[in-house]
Amino acid sequence: MKRLYTKSESEIQRDICAFLTNLGIEHTVSDASLNHWRHRRSMKKAWPDITAILPPNGQVWAIEVKTARGEYRPGQKEQLERIHAKGGKITTARCLDDVLRDWQEYLRGIGK
Repeated sequence: MKRLYTKSESEIQRDICAFLTNLGIEHTVSDASLNHWRHRRSMKKAWPDITAILPPNGQVWAIEVKTARGEYRPGQKEQLERIHAKGGKITTARCLDDVLRDWQEYLRGIGK
């Protein structure tokens, strides 16, 4: 049986960032793969991969990117739960479709 190609985290992240950019949604990427000592000190442990600001009210959208088989690292799920408890929107994205689904849900909720 031929194995189907699945995207890497960086490919999924690139797709999501392109989508957010296309919509004009401000966002940033937390690149935990950087090993520079200054970067490690400035990034909160288990912070989501992508943080976006949703229009029109500035709600935070925390997006944790995972491959089809990817699992949470220690503290990641709890960090997402803390963001959600403080009013942020959270998404675990295994593909761009997960983000599209949550974006459409968000738009329905704000009446657009």
